[in-house]
Amino acid sequence: MKKLFTCILTCLSILVTGCYKDHEIPIANLKYIKFKTKQNKLSSLPIYEVYFSSDIHIDSLLTEKGDLPRLYCSINGEENFNIENIDNDQVYFSGFFDKKSSRKKKEKILYKTEMTFYKKNSTNKVRLTQEEIKKNLLEIECIPCKIEERFYLNVYKPYLSNPMCIPVKDILEVLEE
Repeated sequence: MKKLFTCILTCLSILVTGCYKDHEIPIANLKYIKFKTKQNKLSSLPIYEVYFSSDIHIDSLLTEKGDLPRLYCSINGEENFNIENIDNDQVYFSGFFDKKSSRKKKEKILYKTEMTFYKKNSTNKVRLTQEEIKKNLLEIECIPCKIEERFYLNVYKPYLSNPMCIPVKDILEVLEE
C-alpha cells in the first residue's frame, strides 16, 4: 500500500511539473547603466540603486501574467544561471524594479531597482553589511543579473531574461564613498 501511494504521488508530481504553460514573453536584453547608494535614513544597512535598460517593456509584460518581477544577481559568478541556481544560491543581490522612462518606441526602456545583498542561512535570509559585501566580491569582476519572475501557482514556466553584467569595480567605488 505504501509503495502504491509513493508511486501515485510521484506520478502526480511529474504530471504537475509537466503542465507548465509557456508564458510567451520574449526574452529581454538588459544593459547595465549605473550603480549607486540610495539615501536611506530608516535603516543602518545599505540599499543600492541599479539603473538598467531593456529592449522591451518587460515590466508590463510580466505583470500582466505574474506578480512583481525582480532583478536577481548571482554572486557565485556563473553568468548563465537558471532557476535551480537561484534556489541554491547562498549569497545574492536582488530587488524589485520600476520603470523610470521610455521616450519613444524604438528607444530602450529605463528601469531603477532598489537592491540589497543577502545571505541565506538554514532558516532565513539576512542582509549583508558593507564589509561582508566586499569580502564576497573579492575575486569577482562582474555580477551577472537577470530579471526573474515566478508566476502565481506556477501556471507558467519561470521567466528569466538574458543576463547583464554589473562591474564589481562600480560597486566597490560606491562602497568606498
